[in-house]
Amino acid sequence: LVHRTCVAYEKVLVNLLNRAKYLIKNGQQVFASPALLYFLTNDVDKFWFDTHPETLTYYGELDDSDIWSAMKAWKHHDDKILSTLATDMLDRKIFKVEVLEEEPTPERIDELKQMIAQKMDISYDDAHYLMSLNTIQKDMYNVDDDSIAILYKNGEIKDISEASELLNVQLLSKKIRKYYLCYQRFE
Repeated sequence: LVHRTCVAYEKVLVNLLNRAKYLIKNGQQVFASPALLYFLTNDVDKFWFDTHPETLTYYGELDDSDIWSAMKAWKHHDDKILSTLATDMLDRKIFKVEVLEEEPTPERIDELKQMIAQKMDISYDDAHYLMSLNTIQKDMYNVDDDSIAILYKNGEIKDISEASELLNVQLLSKKIRKYYLCYQRFE
């Protein structure tokens, strides 16, 4: 479905930006370029974009160099969570990822949060910045949305479900759901 390395990098980056935003909202100084700072200090959504014309200008100025330079500064920030996540990204020490068939139990999530809080010497409530749970669902083949047509030599066109006795459309249309449990490595 999705490569676990991509999921891990994405989750570290999202949690890093969320932590920076949280710190700024709570009065802490966090280095950022003007464009990045704009998005960290404001709750930008569709309504915000529609009512604040400067948002598009800031968005156009934002690129990966804003993120990389911020991470280099955040690596040395006093906040342990922000500095850990920035260091993890820069040093390519991303979250460990478990791909699960079943959703992890609340007890498993609680156990991970407690372990992270203890090992990082942070509060249980802040441990969520060092973990993530996501569900990814994919339809292999949706008869209503997807169409694979077979063109025969005689010019006749048939849907693949009609054309092949080998293909089981019910099997192809099965939904695949995976749970990606990502969390801080302690190795």
